[in-house]
Formats: sequence, C-alpha cells, structure tokens
Amino acid sequence: MLLTEGHVMEATSDSATPKHTFSPRRVALVVVPLAIVCALAIKVTADRIVDNAKKDSEQSMLKWFELSAPTPRLLDPQFADEDGDLVADPPEDVNKQVSPETLRFSYVAGPDAADELSMWKEFIEQLEETTGKKVEAVAYETTQDQLAALARRELHVTGFNTGAVPAAVASCGFVPAFTFGEEDGDFGITMQIIVPADSPVESVADLSGHYVTFTTRDSNSGCKAALTLLRDHAMLPLRDYMWKFSGGHEESIEGIVNGQYEAAAVASDLLQRAVADGKVSKDKFRIIHESERFPPATLGFVYYLRPELGDKIRQAFKEFDWQGTELESQLAASGATKFVPVSYKQDFALIRRIDGALRKPSTLASK
Repeated sequence: MLLTEGHVMEATSDSATPKHTFSPRRVALVVVPLAIVCALAIKVTADRIVDNAKKDSEQSMLKWFELSAPTPRLLDPQFADEDGDLVADPPEDVNKQVSPETLRFSYVAGPDAADELSMWKEFIEQLEETTGKKVEAVAYETTQDQLAALARRELHVTGFNTGAVPAAVASCGFVPAFTFGEEDGDFGITMQIIVPADSPVESVADLSGHYVTFTTRDSNSGCKAALTLLRDHAMLPLRDYMWKFSGGHEESIEGIVNGQYEAAAVASDLLQRAVADGKVSKDKFRIIHESERFPPATLGFVYYLRPELGDKIRQAFKEFDWQGTELESQLAASGATKFVPVSYKQDFALIRRIDGALRKPSTLASK
C-alpha cells in the first residue's frame, strides 16, 4: 500500500515539476566567457602593475644615479671666480682668509682609507716642514663624509677620486692642484670595462641582459663614465641591464677574475697595479672597452686658506721626492713617479662633460 502510494506520489511529483539534468555544455557556455573576461582583466591589471613597477624602478634608478637631477657643476653663488678658471678664488676680505695652526689632511674616502694613510707618512712630514704647520691625518669611509667635512671647514688638504672632483669644486670650494704623473709630467687614466676571459660578451652592446658592476656611485672610472657610455648605446639600468655595486675597484677586479661578476667598470691604473702586484693574471679577464684619458685621483686644498699658505702647499707637492718612499712603493706599479700640476678648467673638461650628460633627463624611457 505504502509502496503503491509512494509510487503514485513520485509520479505525480515528476509530472508537476520537470527535472533538470546536469549539462556540461550549458556550464561551459556560461563559465568560459566569464573566465576569458576575468583573464583579460587580470592580464590588463597585471600589465599595468608591471609597467608602473618598471617606470618606478627606472625613476628610482635614474634618481639613484643622478640621471634626472643636476649634479653640481657650476660654482655655488657663495664663491667668486674672477680669473675664470672655474675654481673658487680666495676671499677678498683678508679677515675671511684662514691659516689654521693645524692642517687636516686626508686622501680619497673609502673602506680602506684609514689603512692607506700609512703611505702618506713621508709626504705629511714634507707638508709640515714646508708650511711650518702641524698636520693631522684623518680618514673618511665615504665621499659624502669627506665633502661634509670640507664644507664644515674641518678639512684643509685632501684628495678626491676623479668623479667627485666637480662636486667638491662647485659645492665646497675645493682647489684641485696636483695629481699622480710620470717622470715626464704626463698623466691620465682610462675607464675600462672588463669581463671574465671566458665570457661570451665581446662588446658594449653585448652587455644587454647582463649584470654590470660599478664601484661606487661617485667614481668616474668605476661608474659615471661607464653609465654615460651605456646610455650613449641606448642602454639604461634595469631596463636593458641589471647593476650592482662592489664598493671599490679592487673588489670589482677580484669579482671578475673569480667569476663573481659578469662585467665591471674599473680604473686602468688600478687594474694595471693589480696585475703588476700579482693579484690577478691577465689571462683571467678581457677588456671590451676603453675610454678617453682623464686625470686620476686629484689632490688640493680648500679655497679660503691664505694665498701664501696655498702657495706653500703647492710647493710641498711640487718638491716632494718619491724615491724610497711608501708612495713610490704603492704607486710605482701604475706608472706614477711624482706629483704633477693639473688645471681644473682644461684637464677636467671630459669629466665635466660626463657630469653634464648625467644632468640631462633620459629620453629613452619610451623605447
């Protein structure tokens, strides 16, 4: 009875409400278009995120390398340049000219700056004898610290790497006076881009898609000259090649020799010294590009010193005999044998052109 009633009820229910069966085709007709729309929306959003990220990365890189912001190149308005040599003149007011009891001396800033002071021992003695002043040797780990000390009038006689000289001159009143030269008075180094000996990279154009290692941001041979060269080849950091900093020329050279880096920009004199000292072998690397010559690290003094004191500092550099000194021991491998005078206006023209190139915002972002 129950079974019969149940059977009758089931039949009545089926006839009153038709039963819908599952249809994969019907589901596909709904789901597939929706999935396509969602996929397109996700792709558009993702592409927009990637494009924005690339633009942000490029802008961050341009700012980091000071490609989109002026690098100091013209003298600060606080300085006068009546003779047109592009270097700050001593203050006209003699009361603003200084002759400190103790001169503070430093060489190029860097992680090993304190250790490198030992090679200046004999020159510091010469500087004291010539000027009649006590000389205190100090060291700075970064160029920014060195520039800040110069601006605070805590540093009087110092040396900067080539790339930092324009900023030191323009912003802090640094007066370039001497650099390292050969016996005949000739001087100059080049920027070289090196790669491991077995690298497939043969030219600057081949660097696209590879990592390029720079030394420090303020170095001319280790960064600025290479960066300008790459941009001349329509290549921008992050967009066309990746980058990293090694912290110094020796670190970059060692990284190339050890296969740690794919390519690196270094100073020719420091590479030559590393080879001469037996630290690296010529068969471990190749040079794929070499720039024009420009002055190596340059030494000088601050503009506000009394002119007669400035003359004595120049005399100390000019008369210093390298023979048998620690300077000769450390630098002879690079070919330097004495201090030679430099002209900021003439000898640093290439460096100023590089700074000028870095001051112009790039027009390659839309490539």
